[in-house]
Amino acid sequence: MKSIIFISLLSLITRTQAQSLPPECVESPTNRPPGTVADITVTCGTTFMDLSILLCPIYNANFNESLLILNNQLREECKGTADFSVEPPVLRYSFPIDEQSVSACNNHIQITNHAGTGDFGEFSNIQFVTISGMVVTFDPTTGMITYRPQVTYMYSCRYPLQYVLNNTQMAVAGVNLVINENNGSFISSLKFSLYSLLYCEL
Repeated sequence: MKSIIFISLLSLITRTQAQSLPPECVESPTNRPPGTVADITVTCGTTFMDLSILLCPIYNANFNESLLILNNQLREECKGTADFSVEPPVLRYSFPIDEQSVSACNNHIQITNHAGTGDFGEFSNIQFVTISGMVVTFDPTTGMITYRPQVTYMYSCRYPLQYVLNNTQMAVAGVNLVINENNGSFISSLKFSLYSLLYCEL
């Protein structure tokens, strides 16, 4: 009798978990356990940092979009927005790269100094700021017996410090901006020649 009850409960739990899986994930190839680097895409834009995380692995680990938050900050602005209109479904985060927005969800900010490049590289010093953090799962059943492992995604973007301090405009003419979306890097370089400066001064 006890084994029949146990099997019935196990069947009920299985059906409950299957019902909680979004229809978009049932046949998706991303319906697998989380853990690959390809699960998260970081876009270091000129005004916003955008994160995109595959949703189906999150559901596969018995979590959902409401339980995946930035840096353990249980605030609305630190939660993502589920997008089921794309294939595969993703969870999106987006925040401006100004000081207030970056610190709102407790992102880590690190400033580093690097020597410049080019003919005057040995006489120049460029400061960069790296904005980094983690998207982690929040388990509301803390303190109870649970078989759900924590899921963590790490992200970072690197910007010139001056750009972050005043990201609404670039006040220097002749700026070349290069965005690399694959590894989440942002490179800014200034290029100008002497005759251009003389021409501008005249």
